[in-house]
Amino acid sequence: HLSFLACSGARTNNVLPQPGKKSACTAVQITPCAQNGELATQVDQIKALVARPQGYKPSLVILTIGGNDAGFADLGEACVAPGDCTSQQNIFLGNLRRVHSALTQTYASIRAVLPHTPVVVVPYPQPLAAVTNCGSIALTAKERKFILTFLGSLDDVIEQAAAQAHFYYLGSMVSALAASHLQLCDHLNQGGYGINFVSPESVTGLPSQRFNPGNW
Repeated sequence: HLSFLACSGARTNNVLPQPGKKSACTAVQITPCAQNGELATQVDQIKALVARPQGYKPSLVILTIGGNDAGFADLGEACVAPGDCTSQQNIFLGNLRRVHSALTQTYASIRAVLPHTPVVVVPYPQPLAAVTNCGSIALTAKERKFILTFLGSLDDVIEQAAAQAHFYYLGSMVSALAASHLQLCDHLNQGGYGINFVSPESVTGLPSQRFNPGNW
């Protein structure tokens, strides 16, 4: 059986146990709270499963967390928008120290509720090929280099925090898209990208769908 507790857009505060009355997050809340639509934080959901009379002893936990805390989605939006997103690189890179602290706390909370379960931490794959020319996406060479550097630094932080928690680290995920030629800008890619991004070639469908950036 599989218990799937992951939720798109989750941050570390959506994983940590919530003290007191369980409630959903407010717009700017950074303390532990459940995502909208979730009954409890992910660790609190595990606690509820463990408390069942029939018992709950998973043989493995697979976890990916940290990208939303690091603001990777915000970085993507900043780079696609007009202007040069590398002007904000010190903000994004400087935030990684806080991400490391948040990951350390999150991993500890998972270990506390599942003390004997092996945990595999999955980092983020590099979405861009390190090439000089790439006309298929709306990013400059400087911006692409920054994204590669930022994501590499984020994965380093995730690996360090995993090691401190004595969790396993699935290092092969970092190059998973590259190994299959599914990165953006990979000249050996045959159109089967492993990630959606802004492209000069719109998706099929009605014009209102094809030209809506929210659908890219």
